[in-house]
Amino acid sequence: MIKCLNVQSIFWSVVFSAASLLTSISAHAQIDHISQEKKITCASNQYRRSTCDVGGIILQAQLIQQHSRTECIEGVSFGIDQTSIWVDKGCRATFIVDVAPDLDEGKTVACASIGNRPKSCAVARMFISGVELIRQDSRAACIEDYSFGFTDKAIWVKHGCRGLFRVYGMSPFSSLEDASSEQGAE
Repeated sequence: MIKCLNVQSIFWSVVFSAASLLTSISAHAQIDHISQEKKITCASNQYRRSTCDVGGIILQAQLIQQHSRTECIEGVSFGIDQTSIWVDKGCRATFIVDVAPDLDEGKTVACASIGNRPKSCAVARMFISGVELIRQDSRAACIEDYSFGFTDKAIWVKHGCRGLFRVYGMSPFSSLEDASSEQGAE
C-alpha cells in the first residue's frame, strides 16, 4: 500500500519550520547583547516556600550549586516563574539567571503553552495593540495568528509555543491623564 503525502502540507511545514528557526536565531541575537546575567541565591528556610525576585524577566535560569542537604528538584522543590525563582521543602541553591532588562518600548511578557494546551497571559494595565516575539523558547514553532496572538488584554499561545514577547499598547489611564493635564493647562 502506497501512502500519498499532501505536498501542500509538507511545503507549509517546511516554510513554518524555517521561519521559526530564523525568527528564533535573530531574536536570540537581539536579546543576548542586552540581557544581564545574575547570580541569585535562594533559600527555603524551615522547609517553607520562599520567592526570590530577580529584577526583570527571566530568559533562562540554571541551578549551578546546591547548598542544602535536601535535594533541589525542579518543579518539586524549586521552580522558575516569569520574574522570580521559588524554592521549597528545604532547598537552598545558587542560580545563574539571564534577565531581560526593562525595555522602554512596550512591556516584555513570557507566555508558554505547556503540553500543547492553549494559555492566555494577561497584561496588566494595558490595552494591547500589538505583540512581537522577542525570543522563542520552544522547539514548536511560534507563528503569529497560528500559535500566538493577542486580544486587547492578553497574549495567547497554543500548539506548544513558548516565548518572550514585547507587548505594545496603551495604558487605559493615559487618555484620562492627558485629559486632566489639558484641563490643568486652561
